[in-house]
Amino acid sequence: MSNNRNFMEMLRAQWADRKFLTVSLNPRLDRMPVGCSDTLTFLDGMIAATADEVCCYQIDPDFFDPMYGSNSLNVVRELITHIHEVAPLVPIIADIQKAGARHTIERAANLWFKDMAVDAITICAYYGRYAFVSALQFADKGIIVNCRTSNEEADELQDAKVMVSDDTPIPLYQYVAWRVSQYWNERGNCALAIGAKHAHELSEIRKVITQADRPAVTPFFVYGISSRGQVHIKESMEESVANAKDNNGQGFSIVTSRSVLYSSPDQGFGCFTSAKTTVRAFNDIIRNKIRGRDENV
Repeated sequence: MSNNRNFMEMLRAQWADRKFLTVSLNPRLDRMPVGCSDTLTFLDGMIAATADEVCCYQIDPDFFDPMYGSNSLNVVRELITHIHEVAPLVPIIADIQKAGARHTIERAANLWFKDMAVDAITICAYYGRYAFVSALQFADKGIIVNCRTSNEEADELQDAKVMVSDDTPIPLYQYVAWRVSQYWNERGNCALAIGAKHAHELSEIRKVITQADRPAVTPFFVYGISSRGQVHIKESMEESVANAKDNNGQGFSIVTSRSVLYSSPDQGFGCFTSAKTTVRAFNDIIRNKIRGRDENV
């Protein structure tokens, strides 16, 4: 595989090609299609069906533990290698949600960036910038910082007010976004993870992080478009796009998993055709909203 992979450059190239949808390859044993021999066969089929349409692939290694146990990391490595071979232009994100002391993060960065050859990782910011310096130093790799989540009672901490330099209190999640964009992002390799449940707050977060003299736009990865139910996916996606996009109609990716992988009602091999159709439909929704059109797809 090529060593000349820069996450942010790859991301901008995907946006220029009008690709904004990230698909999380999170397998579930209880939803495997009938007749599919194993998880990797299922995911390889999903990649073949969607690679031409997606912005990024994301992998959460925890989803592989129930199926592969102690061998799960090797299976994930095999999946990453396969993506590099068949979809070399698609960035790969490891959704590890890592946090910990500095030496812990250093080990994780070396594992996922050097050994596993992913292009970005997700982290939790609570330990502060110093803990993540070793990861941030990988200038060609992406660091996606969890900023605003959609889980129940997330506001317990995320809405707590923080005093900034001008003595104006702002919610903690906005402060995290501001600190990451202004003080963590020296190499221009940081992004923010935000739940679609809070899509109405995306534009406020964008305002907060662009107030200082930082020319680079910090990308948003918007998760959980089905958090309000399947019937509201189009509405949730349109609201997310309208509030997440930058002045160029870019700067974001919508992240989904179940809505693509398990879009087929019969759970047979039609799941691959269904996934391709769903990704195209989602991309059409996103592109129409970027253009300011609200057409049905």
